[in-house]
Amino acid sequence: MRSWTSRRLGFRSTEALLLVLLLLALMPAASASMIDLGTLGLHSHALAINDAGQVVGFFETRLPTGEAGPYHAFLWEQGMMMDIGSLSGGNTIAYAINHRGQIVGSSYVGGASHAFLWERGVMIDLGTLGSDFSLAQAINDKGQVAGISDRSSGARAAFLWENGVMRDIGNLGGTWLTNVVGINAKGQVAGSSLSNSGAIHAFFWDGVMMDIGTLGCFLPAACGPGSEAHALNDIGQVVGQANMGGDGTGSSVFHAFLWENGTMRNLGTLGGNYANARAINNRGQVTGESTVASTGSIHAYLWENEEMSDLGLRPGAPSGGGSAGYAINDQGQIAGASEGHAIFWERGVMTDLGTLGGTDSNAIALNNRGQVIGDSKISTGETHAFLWEKR
Repeated sequence: MRSWTSRRLGFRSTEALLLVLLLLALMPAASASMIDLGTLGLHSHALAINDAGQVVGFFETRLPTGEAGPYHAFLWEQGMMMDIGSLSGGNTIAYAINHRGQIVGSSYVGGASHAFLWERGVMIDLGTLGSDFSLAQAINDKGQVAGISDRSSGARAAFLWENGVMRDIGNLGGTWLTNVVGINAKGQVAGSSLSNSGAIHAFFWDGVMMDIGTLGCFLPAACGPGSEAHALNDIGQVVGQANMGGDGTGSSVFHAFLWENGTMRNLGTLGGNYANARAINNRGQVTGESTVASTGSIHAYLWENEEMSDLGLRPGAPSGGGSAGYAINDQGQIAGASEGHAIFWERGVMTDLGTLGGTDSNAIALNNRGQVIGDSKISTGETHAFLWEKR
């Protein structure tokens, strides 16, 4: 038999529980909202977000005639969009921002693109590798910048910029089609480049430019292997897509891959001949899209623990519809698109983010706070950048 004291404590615990439930009932329910980031001209497009919620991208300026003018890069923070300027007029696009608020991208100088670094209101020209073209595509929290530039010979190569110096880190032997997808906290760089064989191969740079290879051929008689890197994490893992040639019926085979420590692994597919790895977080979780065996349509997936799981479709989408995962944060949350709408996936639940009043939307990236950015049509038909977050 319980003592009087324990009975009293039990009664008070019940009272406390009822009080908590009452307060929860009176509180507004958790909600989410898609915020229109607006524009300083015509259409606007979000391209990157950091963990502080700062967003960068570009907008189309409006000429006095009402027509679209040059692109201008923007920084959006605390409810305001700011034009961050240009090197000398013309098109300027911001591609990436780090957690210190440093921004990189491209700005036209004399009719050609130059890589830039913007910090605290000042935009500096990072120069080129000897030609009139360069493009900054990624930046880490140390302020190291990676991108591409043409050499004086005309060959395109990847670069690493730090401490005021642009360094040529090479290519895989081809004269063009080099592309950078990321630079991690260690200063390692990943991307893709035309190789001496004439095929595009993914690369990894850590002091030396390394061809990370392919997954080989699906059928030896229909061989045409290649690979493209799409993302790099801080551990040095690279993900992307490998072209494995034909399947003997006239269709090509593409599989997602994960490369680490010198080995490229085939992540397989959800069925069929197609899978693509678009993003990887620092836990090694991967997202992208793949054909589904049962319907032949393309669905977003999460790859973890050696297994690729189908994430399905947004609520209300037709059973034969499609979806794709474009970004994944360190919490395992995924942003992407399904049947014309931006989506957010978390713990087995896919949320339709809706639109800004127009017909469609698309998610581009998300940060570790679960804030999602992308583009959406508004009611007038223009495209505006958006920020979505739970409230």
